[in-house]
Parts: sequence; C-alpha cells; structure tokens
Amino acid sequence: MCFIAAQTYGLQQLLQKCIDFVRCKCFTELQKDPYFRRLEPANLIHILQLRVLDLESSIEQVRQ
Repeated sequence: MCFIAAQTYGLQQLLQKCIDFVRCKCFTELQKDPYFRRLEPANLIHILQLRVLDLESSIEQVRQ
C-alpha cells in the first residue's frame, strides 16, 4: 500500500493523495485492507475526520 510508504518516509504529497483516495471508501472496506493496522493513528484520525465532514456535507445537501 502506497499509504504506508508515504507515512513511513514522510512523503507528504503522496500521503495527501492517499488520504483523498481512502476517504471515499467505506470504513468496513478500509478495515479489510491488510495494511489497515499499519496506519499511524494520526493518519487514521485525519481520514475519519474528513469522512465525517463529507457525510455531514451530504446530509446538509439532502436537507436543502
């Protein structure tokens, strides 16, 4: 998984692209990935925060 390489070697641009890609996946799918347990806690929190923001935005659009 390029995500692990990005976080291991501090490749910030690649890490951001990986976060942008992963944030669109459902959490259950993400957990099934064999590299899931190797995500740094800060990166996992960041992904989940962005996911919550995406979901809140979707809910707000439906309300309008």
